[in-house]
Amino acid sequence: MSAIRSAIISKNKVIAMKTLEFAHRGAIHNDLKEIIYVENTKEAILEGLRLSDGVEIDIMCVGEEKKIWWVCHDYDLGRLGSKQTLRTATTKTKLHDGNSFGYLLSLKDLLITLTNLGTDKKKFINIEIKPHNGLPTDNDLHEVVQMINQFTKNSNYHCFFSSFDQEIVNKMSLNARVGYLFDNVKDFNQLKSVNNNVFVITVQHNENTDAMLT
Repeated sequence: MSAIRSAIISKNKVIAMKTLEFAHRGAIHNDLKEIIYVENTKEAILEGLRLSDGVEIDIMCVGEEKKIWWVCHDYDLGRLGSKQTLRTATTKTKLHDGNSFGYLLSLKDLLITLTNLGTDKKKFINIEIKPHNGLPTDNDLHEVVQMINQFTKNSNYHCFFSSFDQEIVNKMSLNARVGYLFDNVKDFNQLKSVNNNVFVITVQHNENTDAMLT
């Protein structure tokens, strides 16, 4: 997938852009399209950051009194070989895809890992928020923004949020960088306003992303 960040703006019109290549849910396939890492696991994300300008990850907020932001696309983990859901899972929950396996990752643990590793190059992370069962609340959204702001402070990591839930996007756009998903780069003209906090995300692929990324 690709993300277009508006670089030069005049009267809400984008007049110059830079295209960035993102690893969707991390780098999952090799050049033979064999599965090498399970999506949204630490290994897939680190490899995606190594190969590309950035990665797309999915996060979901789960819990009642003590909430956890999990890095995962699905609430039910059956597609990844586990009988658990995010409600019962832990960081020891093993995930499978083909012959590859990894472990469920919390957003907190991911940010700790990336902070400890650091990066000399500017890297982007598209954080897609997946709503489930009435979550996240407004307070949950505020807390994840604070978490990401602390993570990106004085670092080369640049994060922005996206979601298929337009209400979440609208709320996040007030206090955070947001991304809007389109099928084609030309469709970004649908945006009513554009500023430095807006990223346009497309699902266009090139020969490199087709070969090693999903």
